[in-house]
Amino acid sequence: EQVDEVIVTAETVEDGVLDSDELKELIENFLDERGIAHDRFRLGYTYTGTNETWYYNGDVWSYSASVYKLPLMMMLAQKVANGELKQDDKVCGVDLTYAETSVLTYSNNDYAHVMIHYFDSEQDYREQQVKMSDVPVEDIPERYYISSHFSPRFVIGVLRNLYENPDQFPNIVECLKVATPGQYLSRTLGDEYEVAQKYGAYEQFNNIAGIVYMPILIAINTTWVGNAERVLADAGKLLADYTLTLDARLEEREKAAKAEEERKLQEEEAERKRLEEAAAQAEEEARIAEAQAVQEQAFAEKAAANEAVAARNRVICAVV
Repeated sequence: EQVDEVIVTAETVEDGVLDSDELKELIENFLDERGIAHDRFRLGYTYTGTNETWYYNGDVWSYSASVYKLPLMMMLAQKVANGELKQDDKVCGVDLTYAETSVLTYSNNDYAHVMIHYFDSEQDYREQQVKMSDVPVEDIPERYYISSHFSPRFVIGVLRNLYENPDQFPNIVECLKVATPGQYLSRTLGDEYEVAQKYGAYEQFNNIAGIVYMPILIAINTTWVGNAERVLADAGKLLADYTLTLDARLEEREKAAKAEEERKLQEEEAERKRLEEAAAQAEEEARIAEAQAVQEQAFAEKAAANEAVAARNRVICAVV
């Protein structure tokens, strides 16, 4: 599917650090430098530091190519986690662990097609696959059920599910981490970070879905883009470099928040000491006042006693 204009959307959080306009300019400069039409590039990017997600044509659905193999194998792995299957079971006659390696690490088409037969029907498979993402069912287009079409938003949902719930998908990430070494995201990022990725390439369609363990989530779909594998690799590097600026912003914000917290604690401590000193002073003043009152009472009692003696002496003198 092509679009008439670029559609940029974002899922932000309160006090987020991602700048949508800044990222849009960064991506479009990247595309312009390579002569790539903006509507041929679709991107989903999640910065896990704040869980913000940014999309460039994120709701455009296009042919997934082999990226469909990721949610397919995740569905079977989840059945292992739920106790419906065992890791050493045979699925449609194929050892599950072997199938995972073949399909995810080596992108074997034959075994992927065999795995689909585990489900009751093609429709059942596609309906269950929707659950691997967080895109609402009502937003899934008809073409998804007819052919293998994904959008960046759909794939980011799949990656988020995988990243946030690793226990639900045993062995999946391990297979993806050794897939296509030195290619796609690993081509520009593999020397610095661990990368778990699944590529898809068929005729004019070239896609990548990956977790770069900075960590960030990346989903890119391209159509009719020359030297696409290199473009996807360079786009991944661009996003990784941008992520470092977000890390710096987040660190600066956290430092500012910590400094503000320390300032408030210092103010609270100063106020506590002030109140303690004020209370101590009030207590001392009360003690002094009480002592003065006792002294004055004693003085008054002594004066009264002296006056009584003087009065008695005056009476005696008068009698004499």
